Amino acid sequence: MRMVAEQRVVVGADGTDFSIGALRWGLNYARMIGASVEVVTGYVVPITIFLEPTFTDEDYRAEAQAVLDATLLGAGAEDFGVNIEAHVMPIKPAHALYNASAGANLMAIGAHGGPSFPAMHLGSTAHYVVNHAQCPVVVWRGP
Repeated sequence: MRMVAEQRVVVGADGTDFSIGALRWGLNYARMIGASVEVVTGYVVPITIFLEPTFTDEDYRAEAQAVLDATLLGAGAEDFGVNIEAHVMPIKPAHALYNASAGANLMAIGAHGGPSFPAMHLGSTAHYVVNHAQCPVVVWRGP
C-alpha cells in the first residue's frame, strides 16, 4: 500500500502588504487542496552586534516574531480553517524559504521589485527563491 504524504504550502512572511497578500493566496489554495500551511520568517543578526551590542540575539528574534505575527494577523489567517505552522528562523530569509521548500507542494511569496530599479520586478529574496526553490513558486504581485 502506498502512503500519501501530507500536502504543504509554504509562505514567506515579512510583514509587508505583498507577503500578507501571498499568505491569503496560499491559505486559499491550501484550503482548496486540503493542505497545511507553513509560514516562514527568516532573519539575520548583523555582525555589528559584536561591535556595538545595543540589540541582543533575542531582540532580533523578537522583532522577527513580531513581523511574523503581524503578517498572520494582517491576512486573517485564523479565519481560513487551515492548519498553520509558523516559524522564525535565524538565517537569511531566502535560505529559510529554500530550506522550507523541500517536500512542499507549492510556495507563495510576495514580490518587492521597487521603483528605484524599474527593470527589477522581484526583490532579492523572491529572485533567489524563484531560481532555487525545491517546489513550484507563486509570486504574489496583487494589490
